[in-house]
Amino acid sequence: MCRQTQILILFGFLIFLIGCSVTDPQRELTHNTNGTHATITAGQSETHIRKSTLQTNEIIVSDQRFQASTDNTGSGPVANQQGAIINGQMEEFAIASKDVDAIYPTIPNRSAYEMYDQSMSAIRMPLESLDRENYLHFDNNPVKRVVEEPVSTFSIDVDTGSYSVMRRMINNGQLPRYDAVRSEEFINYFTYDYPKQAEPSAPFSVHKEISVTPWNPDMRLLHIGIKGYEQDREDLPPANLVFLVDVSGSMQVANKLELLKTSLKLLTRQLRKQDTVSLVVYAGASGVVLEPTSGFETVKIMTALDSLTAGGSTNGAAGIELAYAMAEQGFKKNGINRVILATDGDFNVGTVNLEQLKDIIKRKRETGIALTTLGFGAGNYNDGLMEQLADIGNGNYAYIDSLNEARKVLIDEMGSTMLTIARDVKIQIEFNPALVAEYRLIGYEKSFLESGRFQ
Repeated sequence: MCRQTQILILFGFLIFLIGCSVTDPQRELTHNTNGTHATITAGQSETHIRKSTLQTNEIIVSDQRFQASTDNTGSGPVANQQGAIINGQMEEFAIASKDVDAIYPTIPNRSAYEMYDQSMSAIRMPLESLDRENYLHFDNNPVKRVVEEPVSTFSIDVDTGSYSVMRRMINNGQLPRYDAVRSEEFINYFTYDYPKQAEPSAPFSVHKEISVTPWNPDMRLLHIGIKGYEQDREDLPPANLVFLVDVSGSMQVANKLELLKTSLKLLTRQLRKQDTVSLVVYAGASGVVLEPTSGFETVKIMTALDSLTAGGSTNGAAGIELAYAMAEQGFKKNGINRVILATDGDFNVGTVNLEQLKDIIKRKRETGIALTTLGFGAGNYNDGLMEQLADIGNGNYAYIDSLNEARKVLIDEMGSTMLTIARDVKIQIEFNPALVAEYRLIGYEKSFLESGRFQ
């Protein structure tokens, strides 16, 4: 009789797990200085402070650092240019009660703190958190018993944005948010030494490995890798590309519009005579900066990119409509027809309802025009929107945090970024209950499908 075992499915292009510490900055705020510790828990009305005479305080609020200092006598904080640390930030985030007895029950010389509270009341505090980034929530896939659910069915994509978002957070000294870490995008970020598919008639090859999990000898790690057909850059079909660029006021920082322009210039240098590029911008309104132009006219395209400046609100829906219209104008039959949306995703006027945006892109994808989303920036970054728009638009999503990442996505992986070899890809795996007791899929939490939808 065969012994049953447990299997974790690792789907994608990796044969080991990547671990990453994550935290939710909205749940707990902590400071620790010279042995002094204070913990503030959101939603509660009291704060515990173990030591009243502090040399330096630092509290992290929504990944933003605020500092204040006290004198050596414990007579009260000394305000700095960044504002209040004890009372001000608590009031701003509605964490502590305004009742002085609740806030400072153990601190001597309370009158000094009360005077400090009054003096700080004249300082205008931010109306909202400086961190407004948006990530779609998901729960980890559960363990499933094979006798009850022997078939696992899910859709797949080749997005990689989660990995570079995580890298940006770590480089900035922050722990990644829980919902920003999507396992399948970490796995798919890297390339692996699979044999190259030589013929488009067989667009996929499947690679399988199984091994004992390092943490439990009774469990197995199943790795399934899919290698898609790739064409050499010079053999790609003619491309009709529309650069849709967000030039709203939120893009007016170096790691947004300037990095965006430099990134698209890298792609421009790779274009051929048979390729065309259009440039559409949007802010409060949208407009065409460049009509369809041959890829050989590099100077003209780069001059158009250099002319872009940021300012105004963000009417992304109007820009998307116009970009698809330009793509239809330059449509290449049997070619690559793609809109490349480059933005921080902070749409604030026009069609801001996600379902309405999805409907626009669903209608347009039926014409054979795909949508790639390239994310930039931090603070107000809308990862959830960028990911969903790319999925709906039969495209892919990447986050550009550096020029090296732009080179990877737009040059090194140009063929796979631009050329679509399959749409609406689904995977179904069936386990033998005589050999496998239970399994859990790693990643693709938002891609689960009922088994009947595999057909």
